[in-house]
Amino acid sequence: MEGFEQGTFADLFQLQREGFKQYKELKEKIEENKRILAELNKYVTGYAKLHNEQVQYEDHRGKAKIYLQVAKQVELEQQAEQSRLLTQMEKLERKV
Repeated sequence: MEGFEQGTFADLFQLQREGFKQYKELKEKIEENKRILAELNKYVTGYAKLHNEQVQYEDHRGKAKIYLQVAKQVELEQQAEQSRLLTQMEKLERKV
């Protein structure tokens, strides 16, 4: 046969085999990367939810701190008023 070189078929077959092998490896890597990406998305979603819960917790904590401060202030005011009324009552009792 003219134009036929010894081993050409074997070389083509080997190239095709290597190409198929690379295709298979790339396809496996793509599938693995898809699984990794799905797992990462789960982590991202979980951490986003955690972050939102922490922000909400800090907000509630801040409000609770304000309520506590207001309650303490009201208590102090009531104690002062009670003391004032007791003093006033003692003065009235002395006059009687």
